[in-house]
Amino acid sequence: MMRIKRAKLFVFLRYHRHALFDDAFQEELATLSAPSLRGHPPIPPAR
Repeated sequence: MMRIKRAKLFVFLRYHRHALFDDAFQEELATLSAPSLRGHPPIPPAR
């Protein structure tokens, strides 16, 4: 039962990700996660 609900969420996000994560929002989130010398580089939130 939980898989069906979770799958519907991912389908919704796939179809609406451009509206939810527009370029202005991406830039705002990018300022919150500055690259560091340790760990992996930041990944864009839309991914």
